[in-house]
Amino acid sequence: MSEVLAAGGARVTASDWGEHPSGRSASSVVSRLVIKFLLFFAVFFLIATFPTTWLLMLFLGNVGLGVGYWGTLPIGILVSALLGGATAAPFD
Repeated sequence: MSEVLAAGGARVTASDWGEHPSGRSASSVVSRLVIKFLLFFAVFFLIATFPTTWLLMLFLGNVGLGVGYWGTLPIGILVSALLGGATAAPFD
């Protein structure tokens, strides 16, 4: 896994990456970027699905089911994806 196929078929190992200008290894910098991206995506995902999940909580509360945010989140994700897909422009 420490070996990557570069453009032109040349094999590049992690030791060939060298040092990042900050003094850290390049693989360490990439790992930090991946973790930051995943954290950002998780927060963005929760914020993006919040309106649908909140409306579903209100609806399910009126029906008589006392479901909280974390219980409603899975169906909120599905409804958000359904609404996003239904309102998207057709792909040509």
